Amino acid sequence: MIGENIRYLRKMKGYSQEQLARKLKIKQASISLWESGKTNPETRFLSDLASIFDVPVDFFFSEEPRRDLDSISIRRAAIPVRCPTPSCSDKKL
Repeated sequence: MIGENIRYLRKMKGYSQEQLARKLKIKQASISLWESGKTNPETRFLSDLASIFDVPVDFFFSEEPRRDLDSISIRRAAIPVRCPTPSCSDKKL
């Protein structure tokens, strides 16, 4: 499940295994092992992966990643953006 979700997100972002490995400063073989389900990433890598893919860590344990990703996107879109300073109140963000 974890590996399938990593593969899903990696492909959604358009990263190769090698590109993702470089971002994590690990070998491409580790990504391959995770995605094939032969091993799971260490906890420290789950946090890094969540940051790279902009998802919560619990996403990797989801049995329905596409549905959960849609839910995350919808929640983020619903968050109103507020102008941080009075000078931008007439500008569109």
